[in-house]
Amino acid sequence: MAIKLDLQKAYDRVSWDFIHSVLLHLGFNEVFANWILNCMSSVSFEVLVNGGKSESFKPSRGLRQGDPLSPYLFILGQEILSRMLDIELRQRNICGIRTSRSGPIITHVMYADDIILFSKASKKDATTINHILNKYCSWSGQQVNKEKSGNFFSKHTQSNTRRSLKCILQMKSLKKDTVYLGAPLLLSRAPAKDFTYLQSKLESKLTGWRTKCLSWAGRRTLICSVAQSIPNYSMSTFNIPKKVCDNLDSLSRRFWWNPMKSEGKFLAWRSWDKLCYPKSQGGLGFKKAKDINNALLAKLAWMIASKRDSLCMNILRSKYRISEDWLHSEPPKRASPIWKAIEMAKKIIVRGACYSIGNGASINVWTDPWVPWIEGFIPTPKEEVYSQHPTRVSHLIDPDLHCWKHNLVKELFNPPLAQAILSIPIPSRPLPDKLIWTPDPKGNFSVKSAYHASRSHLPPLTPDGICWNKLWKLNLPERLKMLLWRIGVNAIPTKENLLTRFHISDTSCLFCKDSIESSNHLFFNCVASRSFWFAVCWGLRTENLAISQPEDIIKFILNPPNFPCESVDNGRISPRLAFTIEEIWRARNRVLHQNCAWDVSSSVRLVQTRCLEFSTILSPPAAHSLPLPVSVWSPPSAGYIKINIDAAISDTYAAIAVVARDHHGVPIKIWARLIKETFPLKAEMAALLWAVQLAKMENWSCVIIEGDAKIIINFLNNTWYLKISLNPMMCMALPGLHEVHDNLRLPSKTFGFLSPQ
Repeated sequence: MAIKLDLQKAYDRVSWDFIHSVLLHLGFNEVFANWILNCMSSVSFEVLVNGGKSESFKPSRGLRQGDPLSPYLFILGQEILSRMLDIELRQRNICGIRTSRSGPIITHVMYADDIILFSKASKKDATTINHILNKYCSWSGQQVNKEKSGNFFSKHTQSNTRRSLKCILQMKSLKKDTVYLGAPLLLSRAPAKDFTYLQSKLESKLTGWRTKCLSWAGRRTLICSVAQSIPNYSMSTFNIPKKVCDNLDSLSRRFWWNPMKSEGKFLAWRSWDKLCYPKSQGGLGFKKAKDINNALLAKLAWMIASKRDSLCMNILRSKYRISEDWLHSEPPKRASPIWKAIEMAKKIIVRGACYSIGNGASINVWTDPWVPWIEGFIPTPKEEVYSQHPTRVSHLIDPDLHCWKHNLVKELFNPPLAQAILSIPIPSRPLPDKLIWTPDPKGNFSVKSAYHASRSHLPPLTPDGICWNKLWKLNLPERLKMLLWRIGVNAIPTKENLLTRFHISDTSCLFCKDSIESSNHLFFNCVASRSFWFAVCWGLRTENLAISQPEDIIKFILNPPNFPCESVDNGRISPRLAFTIEEIWRARNRVLHQNCAWDVSSSVRLVQTRCLEFSTILSPPAAHSLPLPVSVWSPPSAGYIKINIDAAISDTYAAIAVVARDHHGVPIKIWARLIKETFPLKAEMAALLWAVQLAKMENWSCVIIEGDAKIIINFLNNTWYLKISLNPMMCMALPGLHEVHDNLRLPSKTFGFLSPQ
């Protein structure tokens, strides 16, 4: 039996004395509890009556909604109800429910005032729950709304039992369309109907936007930030039917191309699939609803695979008996809709999940992914039959020397695969094996990287040679970037483009009436446009430019020519070119829709004014710059030895050096040597490791290591394959360090002798 509770005016009915008492019983001292009580009781209200304010009055209970302190106080109050249920469970007055014999017992789930209780469908449990609720309400001031609350019984519960329990609880059965935390609580056999509310929410949001005159850039921002995030909560737990996802995409697509009307035909210059490509590939970064649904479900699958310790994951693992090879096992035939969705999302996890070897005891050699340098991460042996071969990666590791058993690895695997395995470093001390997510630079799972992994099988868009990232990073207004993107992908309504979709009689240029109005002709080859460019952009002659395709226009903006004018700032050229193109397009639209001639001189002044305004905005305000800190070596405290480290890199090897000085600044010892390393991070780590070893060799107990250690500290945020490579160094260095200081780089004369040349 499940009971969904609705607390009537939950925040407004909380007793202040109850919260004060809860704080004291939870161990907070009386002074702090009195502070909180004063915060709660200092509120006052005024009511507007016929346009005038009433006299202020003070409440006697309640928590202010919107106050950042209120949610925490409310949760502390709910903790009392949770503990009361746990006490009754331990005393066996209520039973709770289990999803499996080995699974945890569940008596309740709470999210603020959204509460669901679980118990056995018996009179004893119902009476106990009623008693708990009455006692809690009398203490806290809360009141259960029996009309909005309800219960749900399993299909095996007899009708007589259901009626008697309803009478005890004084609640009705839950309706089929009951919602909990914004998602359907009970699913029907027609899932498409269960999730139509997502379409209604999105349509309601779009209706409000249609009343406003939004630019292309504004619509893109709203679609990416708001519209496509509306269904995310439901998508993170349910496999939304493809029909519903397609309808959500259709609503966003219509709003993008035709923002003013919700019905009727519209002209789409580019397919939705292409718009959903990343901005770096010529798309707009929109997300297909079904793909983001799969990525969000993959997060649940990752929690299962990585053994996330939480109540929800423990329930699912015990219910479906998750084994170590779950990622590659067949899904069960009978399962809940949520588990079927998680099983479906496994295919995304398999593409990027790989183990980082600690001790290798939990990794199966033949079924688990553990070789990050090969495709699929799972190695294959030389022979098909490997019944006598080792089953755990730990069997391939020498526990005494902390290295691979080279002969065994070469015996089991082909030379390229054996070399890939031998290149994986083994930690110098036993560590637990860890599952990492290779598509993410840090090795941590993220929905963003899972989304891109789910779309990795898609072919790239036709290469056009445009560095789209450079366009989106230009210091330009967003409306200009959108116009340039539309020109680059040939998605503007020139007459040449309209002719490919409709039958039009007049395709001539609106300015010169001589040639077909294409993007190249309109913006560069037309006589009127040429004179405009010459007047605006320092005497530029567009007839000398090699522009034959729309993509060439974007390349011209991104890589402008050198103008023979000393006063021209290179950072101001691209904005002026973009403003010029925008004004040509606006002039063309004025001629077409307002039937007025193009006043070139007026447009020249307008572009110059816009460029001046934009230049003023970009100009940094005058400020007095602070002097740069002087890089000065500071001596350590008395009794300490400070060791400075540094490294220099060449094409074939690196030089590392260690300088030890006492608290007077007098050098005690200096070491330097060459190592076979060309990677800066590894060289810095080698210098740190060597400094620790030298300090141990000299029997120095109080040591401070200082140098350009920022790169070592930032190691923690580096890519997962660097972590794998540097893990042995970290294990050896960190236990011996007393302090590592990240200081400014010392003057060059300190390590002037250090050069790999």
